[in-house]
Amino acid sequence: MEFFTLDSLTRVTDEIYFEGGIENLQSFEGLNSLKYVSGLFVYSALALTDISALGNVTAGFDKLMFYNCPVLTNLNGLEGVSSIKRDLAIVNNTLLTDFCGIKTAFENFDVVNNTLDISGNAFNPQTAAEIVDCP
Repeated sequence: MEFFTLDSLTRVTDEIYFEGGIENLQSFEGLNSLKYVSGLFVYSALALTDISALGNVTAGFDKLMFYNCPVLTNLNGLEGVSSIKRDLAIVNNTLLTDFCGIKTAFENFDVVNNTLDISGNAFNPQTAAEIVDCP
């Protein structure tokens, strides 16, 4: 499943939800031009393996959430995101071990005043310092 009709989309001032009927979604190919999105919620994308098409997103997210993406192994493609302003949830992605894609955003995340839930993954860093071996 690809997003051929959205290839010129550069800005979403609201949140994007991917849930229900996305069991075959393997990547975000087709969203390559996206530079800004307020929030990204991905729920039960059972075939999602590649989010690198989000590599042009550089503005910070208000919210970033990935739930139950069992074959996702890394968050590559989010390296340009400078911050996550409110909520960060990376939950029940059983093969996810590589958080390098959000290391910079995680370094700038205010854990005291915002919601952080990183659990149920193959690796569950609770601080940016735990994310090592990044290129």
